[in-house]
Order: sequence, then structure tokens, then C-alpha cells
Amino acid sequence: MEKAVSSVLAIVGGCLLICVPALLTDFLSRNRNLAIVNPEFRAAFSCFLSDFRVSSGTLNLFFYPIYMFRRLTFAFIIVLLSDAPALQLALILAGSLAVNLHNS
Repeated sequence: MEKAVSSVLAIVGGCLLICVPALLTDFLSRNRNLAIVNPEFRAAFSCFLSDFRVSSGTLNLFFYPIYMFRRLTFAFIIVLLSDAPALQLALILAGSLAVNLHNS
């Protein structure tokens, strides 16, 4: 029973790690023009805007949610597929190769 509760809490925590940055990034990208023009908006959300260059493209804004999703995916592969080490290795290598091909 304790393992089930800790597993559910870990999954909920992982989902929060992805959802909160994604929702915040979506909010900032939707209000991009307001953040550039309105000084009151900039003052109210300056702690969030300091990490994001609001004038840059949308894909740059989603760096943090994509990065967290990638880390969570690798963690799930390692934890959930512990009985199949060959499949683990293949998926981790494929994921790393995909990230490297995308970055080059």
C-alpha cells in the first residue's frame, strides 16, 4: 500500500513539474504583446519574465517544459522498464540520438 501511495505521489509530482511550467509559458506567450507594452504587467510578472525573453519565438519559450518532459521520460524508462534492460538501453539511446539530431 505504501508503494502505491508513493508511486501515485511521484506521478502527480512529475505531472506538476511538466504542467506548471507549460501553463506559465503558455500564459506568457499569449500575453507577449502586453508584456512588451504595459509596464504594470511587467512589474506584476517580473519574476516570471526574467527567465523568458518575451520578444523571442514561441519555441524558445517552451524550452523548460520540453526539457522537464524529456527528463521525466528518461526517468520513466529507467524505472518502469527495469525488467527489460535491452529495451531500456534501446529507448535511452534512441532518445539521446533524437535530441542530438534535433540540436544539430
